[in-house]
Amino acid sequence: MRKLHFWAVAALFAVLSACAPKGAETLDPAFANYISAYTGGIVNEGTAVRVELAAPVPMDKQVSGLFQFKPRLEGSERWLSPTVVEFVPDALKDGTVYEGSFEVGKVADVREAQCRVFPFRIQAAPKTATLSLDGITIRNDAVLEGSIRLSVPAPKEDIVLTVEPATNVTLTGEGTRYRFETAGITRTNVDTPVKISLNVNGFRETEPLKTVVPGAGAFKVIDARIIRDGNPRAEVRFSEPLAATASREGLIELSGVVARPSTSRTMSPGFILRHLPGRISPSPFPTA
Repeated sequence: MRKLHFWAVAALFAVLSACAPKGAETLDPAFANYISAYTGGIVNEGTAVRVELAAPVPMDKQVSGLFQFKPRLEGSERWLSPTVVEFVPDALKDGTVYEGSFEVGKVADVREAQCRVFPFRIQAAPKTATLSLDGITIRNDAVLEGSIRLSVPAPKEDIVLTVEPATNVTLTGEGTRYRFETAGITRTNVDTPVKISLNVNGFRETEPLKTVVPGAGAFKVIDARIIRDGNPRAEVRFSEPLAATASREGLIELSGVVARPSTSRTMSPGFILRHLPGRISPSPFPTA
């Protein structure tokens, strides 16, 4: 809620005019006699639009039908206290600007005719989603794992994730945080481009994620990162397994670690090399 305290009238209205969306009207300072705060600006889905009155309203004057919006907004209205009334929209359309009005004259003895209706403006916050690839695990085939982050909560059934070349995807999580894992993508003798697309009902379009599954037989480093959660470690993933007889010593070197014996071991089997030092300092590697 953006609270505007009108006793700092001159500075406050200058700020309001500067920060308001293009075309916003300058409010009459006389409204300070009737309204002490209100909700304005960018609001998230589920946010209540509130008006706080400067003086308490008797129970018999706490009427409904005080809020109006263009475009029209369906919702519910209620009094929280003798000075606070709110409107809870059923839904807000992504990015839409709503011109609101509040009928001050229905709940207060308004002396100035221009203050009978209080104008304000809200804008629905954009609904955005981000898609990130956390890693590629290679065995005989390739499995892609990643994350989805939403600006506001959405149910799993509203999320559609597709992969090219076509393969099944497992989605877990809830609210604003989800993880995905693809079924195995068959490796060929050449690199295979992979495109992951995300569509969330009611959200803005998300840029597809593009990566490459390396061809079989070519030894490459496909990912290197610092993992700080849980047991801190450095992790390097390869397109082909390390030879069982190859020494792991010296393959990964990190600066700024506590002097404690460190270990390197292969996982999955041989495609992932994990190095566990005493403490990991800032690094140019990606982090997870």
